[in-house]
Formats: sequence, C-alpha cells, structure tokens
Amino acid sequence: MLITMKKRTHNVNLLYIRAAYYGISFNDLYQAEQSSHNLSSWSHLLAQMAENYNNVAQKAWDDEHWLSAMQLWQTTAAYYHFAQRYCNDKKQAEYIANSYQAYHNLLPLLQPKCQKITIPFEDTSLPGYLRIFQPGAPCVILIGGMESSKEVELHKLAETFLQRGMSVIYFDGPGMGEIENTIPMIIDFEIAVSAVIDFVLQQEGLTDKIGVFGFCLGGYLAVRSTVMDHRIAACISLSGFFDGTTFVDLPIKDQKIMAHKFRLNNFEELVAPDTSITLNNLPNTIKQPLFIIHGGEDNSVTMQQVEQMQTLAVGETRLWVVEGAEHICVSRFNEVLPTMGDWMADKLEAKIN
Repeated sequence: MLITMKKRTHNVNLLYIRAAYYGISFNDLYQAEQSSHNLSSWSHLLAQMAENYNNVAQKAWDDEHWLSAMQLWQTTAAYYHFAQRYCNDKKQAEYIANSYQAYHNLLPLLQPKCQKITIPFEDTSLPGYLRIFQPGAPCVILIGGMESSKEVELHKLAETFLQRGMSVIYFDGPGMGEIENTIPMIIDFEIAVSAVIDFVLQQEGLTDKIGVFGFCLGGYLAVRSTVMDHRIAACISLSGFFDGTTFVDLPIKDQKIMAHKFRLNNFEELVAPDTSITLNNLPNTIKQPLFIIHGGEDNSVTMQQVEQMQTLAVGETRLWVVEGAEHICVSRFNEVLPTMGDWMADKLEAKIN
C-alpha cells in the first residue's frame, strides 16, 4: 500500500479510485496526503475529517434536515472505515466503532427501509442488514472481501440491486466485520450462507428467488456457497478466485490478516491440504447461472484461477474479462455495476412496479 505519502504510486492511485467511489472526496484525500508523512498520520487526518462530518451530520439531524443528515453520516462511516484500514495503532478499534455508529445513525433515514438483523447461526448469530425493495421482490445476498465493511462497501454495492427491483441482505459472516475477533472464519463458509437463506425464507415480504453476489474473498465464498446450496438461483463472482494459492503474492500484512481470520498459526496453513481455501474436490457442480467478472489487469487473481473456477460450472456461465481493470474493477464500476445488476435482475426476474 502507501509507502511514501509525498510520492504518488500505482497503489496510491488505486486507493484514490476505491476511496473516491465509496464517498471520500478527492480534495480530502489530497489534503491528507500532502499533510502526512506515513500511513498512520494519514489515517488520523482522515479520522479528523470524519469527526467534522459527524458533527455537521448531527447538526443537520437536530435541524431536521433528514437528507443531509443521512448523506453526511454515510460520509462519516466511509471516512472512519478508510481511516481504520491503514491505522496501525490503538486508535483502530475506536475508528471502527465510530464507523458503525455513524451507519447506525442513518438507518432510520434510508429508503427502502434498512433493518438491522441478527441471523441465527449454530450457537451464535451473524449481524447484518435487510432492505426490502417491495413485498415479493427477489433477494440478493452480498458477501464482502477481505477488509470490506458491510456499512460502507456492501451498502454502496447493495444499491445496484435495490435500484433494479431486488431486496438485499448484507451481513458479517464468521471472521468478518463486527465478529472478526470473536468468531473465526471457517473453511465451509457455505453453512453460514445457508443460515442466511434459512433466515430469508422465514421473512414476510421475501421470496425463494435468491441470488448471491461477492467480490474478492467474497467472490470465492459466493461460488462455494452456490455449489453447496441449490436454493441459490444465480451467482455473481467479482474478482473471485479458485483457491488459496492466490494469496502467495499478497503483501505480508494481508497474509497475516487472512491467517488471523481463520485462526491459523501461519500463512502456509492457508494452502495446506487439510486447512486450505479451495473450490477443488467439492461434491457438486454449479448448475445455476454464474457470472464471473475479472479485471484484465488483476495482479491478485490470475486468469488460471478464473479458468479453474469455470470448470465447476455446468449450467449457464458468463465470463467477462474487463480489459484494463484492476482487482475488483473499481475503476470500471460505472460499466461493471449496471451490467451485473441487470444480469442478476434478469436471472431472478426482478420487476419494478
């Protein structure tokens, strides 16, 4: 990631692209870069900006300017989220909590309504959010990436499906978000997704037309879940992968994050036969429609990984290699998101009355 704040690098450009899409202004990014000498100071400056936005949001709320309060709290959540991602000190937990709080503040203001939910899972529960487009609308389950937040990235991506007549659930599975430090990630993550589907089928206003979308690690998990649960009607994998060998080229910091999520002793266990992350040797194939989206300049997931994923699909399959796009394709979201949203709407037969 950022090595020197005064020197613009390829990674800095990618950070700018991602942060800007999720609500961080270019001017604020630039000002933080110019005033920082390392990642830690950059993070704290971004958090100071977040505090300011939070104060303005509270003022808008007090003055009953509901739209402004909603927009400003969404901005606050994003700023604190990006601040904590690159914060390497005791402030990180505070920034994470502040991001959650800002999002919770705006929940009553969202349309369609956003309901905070707890999904029963084994002897515990998974936190998430449910937004029903309208009674009877199909539902899309969103699964995040390695360091994404349901309150920021998944919230933003959920709009793609809501705008096309679908309800959405975005949640923290084992090893993710709010429960990362209390419930470790599991190899058979599909059982958590199956628990979400059980929850969906019990809700008034939702149907059994269920799609799943995931990006990065979530793209892998979405495919794995689709293989293992026939109740999923369609799947989109954005920058997903076939197995854990793709982590070999990750920065050491990211390898440690992955090992921590699974509570493994070291990175090598991620690709060991008994503890590996892999789609290999699953008992089923994918008969449901599958849409694989892969950045042509993805330096994290190879084309070989994508081709291996394709071998699992025996039904309708679409592969889109987005030329010139990086991992997750954020620089091409203006094209990618409408395309994948329309694809899911067609497969689930979503209709806007």
